[in-house]
Amino acid sequence: VVDDELLIRKSLGKVLRASGYTVDVASNGAEGLEKVGSLKPQVMILDMRLPDTDGLTVLRRARELDALLQVIIITAYGDVQAAVDAMKLGACDFVRKPYEMEDIVLAVESAGRTFRQASELDLYRRRAWQHYSGEEIIGESTAMDRVRGLIEKVVKSKATSVLITGESGTGKELVARAIHYRSDRGQAPLMEVNCSSFQEALLENELFGHEKGAYTDATDTKKGLVELCDGGTLFLDEVADMPLPTQAKLLRFIDHRNFKRVGGAHDISVDIRIVAATNKDLDEEVRIGRFRGDLYF
Repeated sequence: VVDDELLIRKSLGKVLRASGYTVDVASNGAEGLEKVGSLKPQVMILDMRLPDTDGLTVLRRARELDALLQVIIITAYGDVQAAVDAMKLGACDFVRKPYEMEDIVLAVESAGRTFRQASELDLYRRRAWQHYSGEEIIGESTAMDRVRGLIEKVVKSKATSVLITGESGTGKELVARAIHYRSDRGQAPLMEVNCSSFQEALLENELFGHEKGAYTDATDTKKGLVELCDGGTLFLDEVADMPLPTQAKLLRFIDHRNFKRVGGAHDISVDIRIVAATNKDLDEEVRIGRFRGDLYF
C-alpha cells in the first residue's frame, strides 16, 4: 500500500490482513519502488498523489521493475483522465475516493487472480519458447535447409500473413510455432485453432468472440482468439476447411485489421500475425469454388 496518509495505510493494512493478505506499506513513491524491488509483491495499491512524485511515474517505474505486478490506482473523484492514463500504462484497476473498504478488498482479489493467471501464462510462454523455438525441426538436407532459411526470413520480416502448405505429417505446425517464438512476437500469445473442428457459427464465435446478449446463451461478453492474441500470432490450421462466410469475415479482418464481436456494434483493432496452414492445393480449391481467391491472394 503506497499512500502518504498514515490513517489510510493503517486502515487498509488492517482490513487486508484480516482478509488473509500479507501487507507492507510505504509513505512515498521512492519507498514504494524500493519495496517493489525487494519484496516482489503481487499487488500494489497506489495513491495518485504522493509527496515526492506522482502516481503515474511510480506506476511506470514499478511495471519496469516487475511486469507481472498488478497495480490498483486510488484516485480522487473527478480525476478521471489520470485514471485513464494509468490504465494505459498497465494499471489493472482504479478505485475512486471516497471508497468503501469492501471495494478495495474486491479489487485486490481480482488483481490477485490476474497476477496468478499472468504468472502461469509467463511460465507457459518461457517453456514454450524453449521447446518451440525451432530446435525440434530436425533433418539435414538441402530441402530442410531451405525451410529453415524461409523461417528465418519470415521471422525477421514484418509480414503479417503467412501461408504454410504441405502434406499431412510434414511439420506445418512446428514451422508455425517456430515462426512465432523466434520472432519479436514470441513473448505475446500464440492462439491456435483447427478450422475443420468447428461449424460456421461456432468458428466465427471462436475467432471473434461475442457480446453479452448476442444470442440466447450469451450471458457474458467473450473475447475471441483474434482479440486474445493481440500482439502475437493466430495460427489457423486446416484453413482450407474454413466455411466460405467465415472466409469473407477473415478477409475483411486481414484488409482492415479490425473486427466486430458477434452482436457487437464497435470495431476492435488488434495487431497480430496470421499464420495459416493447409494440406490441400489451394489453387484447385479456388478453381472449384471452395476457397475464396481474394483470401488466397
